[in-house]
Amino acid sequence: MRHLMGAKNWEPASRYEFQARLIFDEGWSVTEVAERFGRKKAEVLRDLKAHVLYQDFVQYERKNGIEHSLTYNAFSEAARAPVISRWLNWSDQEKRYLNREHVQAFFHYLITRLGPPSSSDEDVDDEFIPERSAETAVRRLRDMLKLDDVTIEESLIDRDFKSAEILFEERKEGLCPRKSPALRGV
Repeated sequence: MRHLMGAKNWEPASRYEFQARLIFDEGWSVTEVAERFGRKKAEVLRDLKAHVLYQDFVQYERKNGIEHSLTYNAFSEAARAPVISRWLNWSDQEKRYLNREHVQAFFHYLITRLGPPSSSDEDVDDEFIPERSAETAVRRLRDMLKLDDVTIEESLIDRDFKSAEILFEERKEGLCPRKSPALRGV
């Protein structure tokens, strides 16, 4: 087919799934996948992170009876942000996110920022304006985490997203001093 019709670009979701199957089911390394398909190791790893996060989200949806139509794009956006990968505690060795509490908070953040799920309007207030896209919500989370502020992170973990966003805006504009990570546990 390649010789007759030319090379075809894969949809990202198909590529992520294929690469993940090679790594998880066939035992290929990230480096082997990158070399075999002419990609950079960092690209394959980013795709793997996105795929793992997406699969974790699908399980989260099933477990919690939530129906949301998030695409790979949101998870790809998260995988591109080193600060999110660190917060979720990605392990290159285990090829998964290790901080389950943060992963759950991340999923809940996405769902609540996109508007109420079809089954519930919990955690949504009258002033809430949904994000335009999951990618926008992920970028906002990335920017909040970049501040490396313990109070914002605690609010995110506690799923008090409104407070996290208010603190973020205040700190971003210099209206409120940030609580440094050195003070964690104090």
